[in-house]
Amino acid sequence: MTLPHDRTHRANCMARKPIKWTQAMIDFLTEHYPLKGKMWCADAMGLKEHQIRTKASALKLSARGKSEAWFEERKRHSERLTGRKRPEQAAVMKKAIHEKGLHIQNRDAISKSRKEWYKTNPHPKGMLGKKHTEKTKQIFSMRSKQTWENYSEEQIRNKIDKQIRTQHERGSFSKRQKTTWKCGEREIGNKIFFFRSSWEANYARYLELKKTFGEILDWQFEGKRFFGENQWKGTCYLPDFEVTLTDGCVEFHEVKGWMDDRSLKKIQMMRDCYPDLKLVVIGSKEYTLIRNRYQALIHDWEQT
Repeated sequence: MTLPHDRTHRANCMARKPIKWTQAMIDFLTEHYPLKGKMWCADAMGLKEHQIRTKASALKLSARGKSEAWFEERKRHSERLTGRKRPEQAAVMKKAIHEKGLHIQNRDAISKSRKEWYKTNPHPKGMLGKKHTEKTKQIFSMRSKQTWENYSEEQIRNKIDKQIRTQHERGSFSKRQKTTWKCGEREIGNKIFFFRSSWEANYARYLELKKTFGEILDWQFEGKRFFGENQWKGTCYLPDFEVTLTDGCVEFHEVKGWMDDRSLKKIQMMRDCYPDLKLVVIGSKEYTLIRNRYQALIHDWEQT
């Protein structure tokens, strides 16, 4: 007599019987698994998810950071965590960071404390006194490049914008040593902006004055980001100002007190990849002309 649970156990064993993988099936999985994920491959091949997962693992295939399914799962996981953080703790930490500058004031102390701890305690990952080999560094570099290459333009833009917003909110932009630049927040046109220099702030005041006089329709600070193509792939450029003229045409203005190689490459990328857009570079000569003409009309003009 066969008991019901015996039949169930036998059915499960039959269901998990190893399948015979043909070369065509392996080729199909190798091509589609990294970009489509296990669920898509399982549906397309008429197999179970665990069969796809097991074979992909044996072939050392990975969909992490590549497939649409992976990104969708990350998104769902993020949504599941939304609101689960204790509100009291979040409020306390936000107040400590934004009002007291906790993360900035204690940064050096935390670094010093960690270094002292590592001198007398084992490294948490067993790397005390060790260094990565050149091969390992190349693997890290390759994986990092692959991750960014698999991001869409929108994903890259959102990632960079999030980093910039976080730095602005936390006030973690660090000033360069031995510089006359004055980075910080300014209120212009009833809006708060974070400028990296007094030149940028003064130019924003100049644009606001032109807007008041009706010489331009509007202006935005760091309104749009541009990404290079072809030989410029991987280059990202964020012009300082997006200016809308009275006829509706749009120009992009870049304030540059001095020009280094990095800035020159970004400007050249902009002109090569976006030839139909007008880019106006405000150098020291142009800035001096604006200062001499308009600083008397702008009460909060900053002297440099």
